[in-house]
Amino acid sequence: MSSDVHRVLVVGVGGIGCGWAQVVPSVSGFELAGLVDIDAGVLARVGQELGIPQERRFQDLALARERTQADIAIIAVPNHLHLPLVRQAFELRLHVICEKPLADTMEDALRIRQLCREHPDRKFMVSQNYRWHPSVQAIRNAIAGGQIGDLGYIHWDFQRPSHFGGWREEMEDVLLADMAIHHFDLIRYITGREPVRVVARSFNPSWSWYRGRAAASVLFEMTGGVEVNYFGCWAARGRPTSWPGESRFVGSQAAIHWDGESDPVLVRYVKEDQGHEVELEEIPLPIPEMPYTGLAYSLYEMGKALVEDRQPITWIEDNLLSFAMSRAAIASSRRGGPVDIAELLSP
Repeated sequence: MSSDVHRVLVVGVGGIGCGWAQVVPSVSGFELAGLVDIDAGVLARVGQELGIPQERRFQDLALARERTQADIAIIAVPNHLHLPLVRQAFELRLHVICEKPLADTMEDALRIRQLCREHPDRKFMVSQNYRWHPSVQAIRNAIAGGQIGDLGYIHWDFQRPSHFGGWREEMEDVLLADMAIHHFDLIRYITGREPVRVVARSFNPSWSWYRGRAAASVLFEMTGGVEVNYFGCWAARGRPTSWPGESRFVGSQAAIHWDGESDPVLVRYVKEDQGHEVELEEIPLPIPEMPYTGLAYSLYEMGKALVEDRQPITWIEDNLLSFAMSRAAIASSRRGGPVDIAELLSP
């Protein structure tokens, strides 16, 4: 094995961790060192499915680190377990890729930030895999290049009937706490604008199979005066949206429409009559090539950060802003009024 190959442990393999274990060998410069899970049954099942030998399956992270000499841990356990596992991984001198969301409380997220500050030589990434989609890059490039003029507002709609079972269906604010951060992070990344204030209302449809609130309507004020109108539901009826949802970025000269699956389209106002649109032109955005997408690109970005001796793009200080959008929306819904994002980021 080349010394340039990073050895990766996947911690928590019952859900997205299984996907990570399949992705790791597909990215140049990375090798799956082993699987770690406290549930012996899950560990055995996934290990057998993926062809991972018994000697590379572990129920203890410290033992896995000792036996495999891994240098990266991917933490894919339930959200409330992220803090203790990040702490242990740093103590074992591992770099960390942590699944989103960062934690299940703002207090734990800030504690993770403190751990990162105490271990500056360790690289830490939150995997925001929705960023690494060619269409997302295309939209981001178009807005940055001024193709829609001055960005004014964003409309985002996400609706899917998602059945998970287990701990997610017991969460109090499952949509805002677990899923919406994908979309909130995209809003920041695509536009380059940061959240200032939020007003939100969450609820649970009468037919929902979730114990807590599976739907929410959220209004964000972003820097530069950009407004965001977001609606999401994980117990939806009717036609489902894609996982990225359906979004519209509206500017002074044009708008970008994206359904989350097809290539995004620039809709430009060609002719206007006293301010009224009379003719529109639709132009497909150029889609850039990427070496990897999704989870694989997250791993690729970690590799680049290690080579360049920098923190990954979605490091703790960046991701805290996306996480704070989620927690502030939950706080607003519970209080019944607006919440300033800065209020949550103070230690």
